[in-house]
Amino acid sequence: DFPAEASMIAKEYLTGREIVVLDGYNFATEYQNHLRHKGSKLVCIDDVHLWPFVADVVINHAGGIQGEQYKIAPFTKLCLGTSFTMLRQSFLRTSTQDRFVTSINSVFICFGSVDNKNSTLKALETCIALKLSDEIHVVIGSSYSHEEQLARIIDQAVNNQINIRLYRNLSNTQMIEVIESCQIAICSPSIMAYEACSIGIGLICIQSEENQKNMTNFIAKSACGLTMEKFEIETLINSIEELSVPQINKQIEKQKEHFSDSSSQLKKIFDKLALELELEIRPANPDDLLTYFNWANDPLVRNNSINQNEIPLSDHTKWFDKKMSNSSCLLFLVEKGGAAIGQVRFEYEDGSYLINYSVDEQHRGVGIGEVMLKMAISRLCEEISEVPQLCGFVKVENTVSSKAFINNSFTEAGTKQIEGVSYKEYKK
Repeated sequence: DFPAEASMIAKEYLTGREIVVLDGYNFATEYQNHLRHKGSKLVCIDDVHLWPFVADVVINHAGGIQGEQYKIAPFTKLCLGTSFTMLRQSFLRTSTQDRFVTSINSVFICFGSVDNKNSTLKALETCIALKLSDEIHVVIGSSYSHEEQLARIIDQAVNNQINIRLYRNLSNTQMIEVIESCQIAICSPSIMAYEACSIGIGLICIQSEENQKNMTNFIAKSACGLTMEKFEIETLINSIEELSVPQINKQIEKQKEHFSDSSSQLKKIFDKLALELELEIRPANPDDLLTYFNWANDPLVRNNSINQNEIPLSDHTKWFDKKMSNSSCLLFLVEKGGAAIGQVRFEYEDGSYLINYSVDEQHRGVGIGEVMLKMAISRLCEEISEVPQLCGFVKVENTVSSKAFINNSFTEAGTKQIEGVSYKEYKK
């Protein structure tokens, strides 16, 4: 009973100060809601987009995936594509190194730890029949169930003077050493393929599961490798024969374009979630009048506002009282360690909520605006109990605010002239 499990985890293990990562095919919307209600930050690793997501972040590193394929909450950040590839540190280091192939003498075969369809054996038999290379390196995992059959084929090949090396449960370093010793890799379109791409190799991917379809399509379209939607000996033979040295080096060039360094992007995502755990958000109250007044007259705030004139306290007081008493206006104040660091305001008009936000001068330049905006959208959803339409206007030259909207998955909806000044319009 997965929802009951989520409820138990939230009750017995979580304090609301954690980042929780879910990776699997049983963490549907109800499961996510149990954890979110505790206050914990939630990250979902997903490649099937089967249900609506209410997580803070969804990561799908399959290339070519589109945001429209997901149903998400307004505060959910989608991290899609190879920029967010989850490579182990040792593979990240190899991804920055150049590689150039001059000959083909070794082949690498690996279809993961399970390989229910025994693609490992089929690929090996094909390579043996073609006498493709001097050495064939085969990697299997602890859950591989066809080892006896594989061993018989290897024994026969060795007797025929074919050099085959079989490995089980390799460490990261050992896996890299094996892949680096080869020029062609035959594997599934999974994280294994991405790890091979991070090193640089002639790649043939054979799809064995439906959830590998997006990766299959990306590898083919990006020219990072050759792909097969199912195992066919004839097609594999043709693919192997197509992989000349020049073709392999072309693939490696494409691979390096997509898998040079994804760790910085992922680190930023988790840094922002950690920052969010340090912040508190609450509705503004009458005691915040002077805080808002000081922010409103900050030179940078005035410069980025439609009305750039300094605001007298008397005018500000009337404005603040009017906004506080307006049920269509919601003002949220963000604090860190009890000190006010910024505000987000939503005003409902013409079917959508118009956004205004500002960050205290002492807290600019560290991405707090983006985090505040995300927190405020989440809080707005709680207050109005519905999915809102959101809209924001940003001066064309204000790249920092534009980035805050874009990183919260807003879509640029064109440019609008307001009192002779150009503003970018963002919608969600």
